[in-house]
Amino acid sequence: MAASSHRLRAVLRGLFIVVVLAVTLVIAAQVMVGRLFSPDYLQDFLEENLSVEATVGSTQVNLIAGEVVLSNLTLFPKDPRVTSTSVAIQEVRLGVKTWPLFARRLEISSFVISEPVIRMTLDKEGDLSLAEIFRNPEKKDSKNQKKTKVNQGKDGGVLAAEENRWLAKLDEARLENGRLEMLFEKEKLQLRVEGLHLAITDLQFDPEDLATLNTVRMTLAGGARLSDSEEILLVNLDFSGGARGKLFDERTGDFEADVLLDLALAKSSYLNPRVKIVKRVWSYLDQVEKWGISLGGLPDQIAFGRSRRIVGTYRDDQVTLTEPLSLSAGKWEVGLARESWIATGSGQHGIGVEFLAGKRMSETLGGWLTSLPSEAQSLAQNRFIDEEQVLWRVQSSGDLDDPEFEFFSQIPEAKSLIEDLEESLEDEVDRLKKKAGGFLKDLLE
Repeated sequence: MAASSHRLRAVLRGLFIVVVLAVTLVIAAQVMVGRLFSPDYLQDFLEENLSVEATVGSTQVNLIAGEVVLSNLTLFPKDPRVTSTSVAIQEVRLGVKTWPLFARRLEISSFVISEPVIRMTLDKEGDLSLAEIFRNPEKKDSKNQKKTKVNQGKDGGVLAAEENRWLAKLDEARLENGRLEMLFEKEKLQLRVEGLHLAITDLQFDPEDLATLNTVRMTLAGGARLSDSEEILLVNLDFSGGARGKLFDERTGDFEADVLLDLALAKSSYLNPRVKIVKRVWSYLDQVEKWGISLGGLPDQIAFGRSRRIVGTYRDDQVTLTEPLSLSAGKWEVGLARESWIATGSGQHGIGVEFLAGKRMSETLGGWLTSLPSEAQSLAQNRFIDEEQVLWRVQSSGDLDDPEFEFFSQIPEAKSLIEDLEESLEDEVDRLKKKAGGFLKDLLE
């Protein structure tokens, strides 16, 4: 029994020594890897690979959890001429593979970016200042310092498919509570996106065959505020929804987002009628007053009507509506037509603004519908209201700073309406012509 007890104590002592040795090795490895990925090392790494002045407040490495955490990360462009541009991140949490860390190599399996604040400028030539931060210093033209866009991939960009295969292997990719500030120099507008949450739910691509495999899906939510140079709020959007499409150009492999956005808008979303294009469109419609129809004054806010959804594409720096966007301006139902578009870099656009015939048509058209005989009211109801036809359309094009307008009336001439009435109301044709013919002619012609 004594011998057996002695052997047991020896085994336990041996196990204890093994455990202590293992813990010591883990601590030593933790300290060593922590030193390898010190703030100074990461700052040097960022500055060698990007055109930035970088600071990293602190780093934490957890080998057991397979995690590297960077805190208080800031990036500023090295080029002193690039102003009002910076990236400040409260925390970056990276899921990593352990063994590559000992070779000072990061193999990332996930990342979560918390509370980033990104500031940038879109200059008068349509170039984005943030591109300068993510440029590889070795590939930059030092002689003429030419500006090129961030999507140039292998020629100096940051997201070429071939160089970022690791993105397709991510288990998780999220941005939490972000803030973006963007100055439009040409239009003197300031865009702020607050409380931005973005999660990539699916990302698959094959750099060798992007035509076959090149998909991304994501969810996003936040609030966007667009203000003018006097800090007057022009657009207020609170949104949530998703996007799907592709991230890379199939021919070059460069980063070139091509996505379909489907965003739901909260009731708090609205447009300020002080937006130049809204005021111009409204004043351009004064010609409808010759028909005895008053548009009325612009309301304090233009709300989003009906479904309160924005469905459109982002491709080649251009936003295009693929479904009409409905607005409610006082007693009028107004819609931005399908295929309306804005080029984000140049401010060029083509927007169709449509005034719709809706359920309140009698009120909005000055009561002329109720002045018709009951049978004629029924016909007009079917023709205009139930089919929700467009009454007027204003097409805006050119530069947002100085748009050009075309006006189109969709209301049929009195003769056409009378002919339809004749076919439907044979017994009352004479009485209808006498009572309504002159009125409709004055009203519609």
